[in-house]
Amino acid sequence: MGVAGGEAQPFCKGWQGGEPGVCRDRRDNRGRRAAGPLALLLVAAFVLRVAAGWVWQSRLDGRFGFGDSESYWQLARAISEAEPY
Repeated sequence: MGVAGGEAQPFCKGWQGGEPGVCRDRRDNRGRRAAGPLALLLVAAFVLRVAAGWVWQSRLDGRFGFGDSESYWQLARAISEAEPY
């Protein structure tokens, strides 16, 4: 079945052209369109996390923000060196 002045086009909702007789659905591009906003969201979350860490570290007087952190480092050091703890 031909169309006047051209080739037959497939009868399908969402046909975007391309190869004759190939019907592509517009939903096929959803993954590619979602990648940009997702990448932007991940970069923004990373920047926010780094900024929060920088603010936290800048407000500390000593090495750690919590009182028991030093004891956990000593425990980890003893375990890694196979010493009794």
